[in-house]
Amino acid sequence: MFWMRLVVVYLAASLVYAKKEASEDVSDKLEKKKRFAICSMRPAYGNCGGHRLLFNYNIYRNECQLFVYSNCGGNQNRFHSNEQCMSYCNG
Repeated sequence: MFWMRLVVVYLAASLVYAKKEASEDVSDKLEKKKRFAICSMRPAYGNCGGHRLLFNYNIYRNECQLFVYSNCGGNQNRFHSNEQCMSYCNG
């Protein structure tokens, strides 16, 4: 009887661990898709009249480049530093 309980506990623990690992894989895949979608966007100036230099990721060159941003609107492919851009899109 002891061994049967031990096997049941082991199987239950294995199931919980497998479910946790599977959910982490799904969330990792979703995060990678989100990052790819953002980093694939072309640089967007925005809708305002400001002129600020920011970085955007260029998927064709596999690097971050400076672009002029208007301070509002645009898209999410804009970063305050080259390091932040590379870390997000190439990390």
